[in-house]
Amino acid sequence: MLAGKLGADVLRLLVQVVVVALLGVAVGARPSPDFLALLPAMVGLTCFAFAYTSLSCWIALKSGVQESMAVFIHVVNMPLLFTSTALVPVRQMPPWLQEIAAWNPLTLVADDLRDALFFQTFPDPLLSIVPLAVLATLLFVAARRALTRVAGPR
Repeated sequence: MLAGKLGADVLRLLVQVVVVALLGVAVGARPSPDFLALLPAMVGLTCFAFAYTSLSCWIALKSGVQESMAVFIHVVNMPLLFTSTALVPVRQMPPWLQEIAAWNPLTLVADDLRDALFFQTFPDPLLSIVPLAVLATLLFVAARRALTRVAGPR
């Protein structure tokens, strides 16, 4: 049940990525993607989406309160976005924010996608995909354990 929920959420997030990319092109972005480099970047994005939805499910299962998701948006989502390179390249950040961005998993995804779409650079799987896959696995295990506790013994 959890895998189905997470799979549907990941698919929804990936569709949103395509819509945002198309909107970017509509307002003037001119990507020149390396489709071979885009494939591992999309794998990293999928791992991040799986990790993020697993974290969301874990919080929902642990709290049992629907309003906790609003808190999740403000406490996790917003800082994750604003401390990553999704909006600002790392070279334009102050040094203290560069340090935070280096540890932000969204930075891995944003950099890989930006590099594949605009600079034809192939992502290094050991530096981006592997950490994102490990994070996704750990958060899935946490969500699965929370679901097992909530559901009780069979």
